[in-house]
Amino acid sequence: MTPKNIPDRERLIFAMDVADPQAARQLVEQLGDAVVFYKLGLELFMSGGYFELLDWMVARGKKIFVDLKFFDVPATVAAAVRQLRNRGVTFATIHGNQAIMEAAAAAKGEVKILAVTVLTSLDRGDLDDLGFTVDVEKLVLSRAPGARSSRVRRRGVLGAGSTDAARVHRSPPAGRDTGHPSGREQAGGRPEAHGRRRAGVCQRRRLRRRRPPDPRCRRSARGGRGHSAHHCRVHGRSTRMSAPLQNDLLLRALLRQPTPRTPVWMMRQAGRYLPEYRATRARAGSFLQLCMNPELACEVTLQPLERYRLDAAILFSDILTVPHAMNVGLSFETGEGPKIARPVRTSADIDRLPLPDPEGELRYVMDAVRTIRRELKGRVPLIGFAGSPWTVGTYMVEGGGSRNFEHIKGMLYGAPQELHRLLDVVTRATIAYLNGQVAAGAQAVMVFDTWGGALTPADYREFSLRYMQQIVDGVTREADGRRVPVILYTKGGGGWLAEMAATGCDALGVDWTTDLADARRAVQDKVALQGNLDPSVLYAPPARIREQVGRVLASYGKGPGHVFNLGHGIHPEVKPEHALAMIEAVHELSPQYHEERG
Repeated sequence: MTPKNIPDRERLIFAMDVADPQAARQLVEQLGDAVVFYKLGLELFMSGGYFELLDWMVARGKKIFVDLKFFDVPATVAAAVRQLRNRGVTFATIHGNQAIMEAAAAAKGEVKILAVTVLTSLDRGDLDDLGFTVDVEKLVLSRAPGARSSRVRRRGVLGAGSTDAARVHRSPPAGRDTGHPSGREQAGGRPEAHGRRRAGVCQRRRLRRRRPPDPRCRRSARGGRGHSAHHCRVHGRSTRMSAPLQNDLLLRALLRQPTPRTPVWMMRQAGRYLPEYRATRARAGSFLQLCMNPELACEVTLQPLERYRLDAAILFSDILTVPHAMNVGLSFETGEGPKIARPVRTSADIDRLPLPDPEGELRYVMDAVRTIRRELKGRVPLIGFAGSPWTVGTYMVEGGGSRNFEHIKGMLYGAPQELHRLLDVVTRATIAYLNGQVAAGAQAVMVFDTWGGALTPADYREFSLRYMQQIVDGVTREADGRRVPVILYTKGGGGWLAEMAATGCDALGVDWTTDLADARRAVQDKVALQGNLDPSVLYAPPARIREQVGRVLASYGKGPGHVFNLGHGIHPEVKPEHALAMIEAVHELSPQYHEERG
């Protein structure tokens, strides 16, 4: 694209509706001085290279307009503004919700806030297409009833103290009007926005435009709009639903109480093996956007429960939400896993890490928990989770996944006190994060120590188990009148089960490399055990799957305290009907191990 291709009405504000920071840089270089302000949207805000892009643009004298109007929670808006206020941002937009206005105003510092009041039925999802925005304190959009066939009228009230205050973006003069319907772009305008629309705005973008309804945005039975048969709607933090729990087998088993059969759920049960998950993930636009959308996170959390007779739901999220809230620049590359743009490798890096507020920077997770609890209606309990400090720390130090852990093990052996400082920060953040989930409605919590098995026994005790112990000690253990079980899971940690049980946790996850009979002897029935079918068994025919389920049940033996699960997460290539075969086999074969002894 070249500057001459930009319509006149776009010269004041150019919407960078792209998700890739590198693509954004290329656009800026191509456009040169033809654009006064650049609007950076939600996709860019959630990208791993967002802050580097901001710094790069400001260094080149570009004026930045950061669009925050899709952040609907006051605390989230305030957190975003706090992150942006010292980075040369010209101003940020928010919509006219009073609570959001107050939160942003309190957090903004020197950032100018653009308040938007919509006086007609014009939806705020239309604002991108109107091409408005100037440096004003208040902007009133109005549309006269007789003006729809000609043009959109916009009035701006100029803000004080702005060098660009006179640059009000007006509608094109009548003689230059291109004749396209009001509120719509001329064909060829905004070429960078011709691709995928953001998920969740398809319905409101057609308001007052006489477009046929998007079939993807059908009404749900409750009158809302959704993309699936089950639509989750987010409510405020005060709407805590406490429907009576209809199936408490999981909670009883985790506390080693008698149950009529072995409860069953799967790690990563909401995942890529399900076609409905893949469809929702495509609508979200990216894995990170899916995690950060409470309604869609609720939707995918409930999907496996619609297919299978599972005894628990587990929050759909990721173990790296905590470092993401610490501004390390998290992104997920297709086929490559997570990437950290700003690895934490020095003392100064550790000093810069903030402690995220569960109801601030991580509010989207708490909203997801609240929404899922409400939509479950007591059907099964909800499990919350977090990564272990060691495992989360490996990603933060390595800058992503690693085979050899060269950077974090270099820190472990070369600067152990610095690593302890990092793990202490992550531990405190994790305790607050898990307690936030319990307060929001999680009925059990699990700590995933995926990379603990990469340590020597001595290093495991010092750099992994030590901090999981602190989490067990610090997590809220009672809510809604009953105990909140804590599950610890270390992949490859079969040799440390007795020490893990001594932390005071309620249950241990066991991977497939340890026989459950050996694990049960190691922990001496002090804690429940969860596991431990090899996930690769689900590649086999259903008859073979049933046989292997029977082996796992027999390995644990009779008595309470067993939760059937995979030894790790379900693989993306597994056929959904093979997961069904496993679950049904547990239902059929497990009751014999729970018969009361006469």
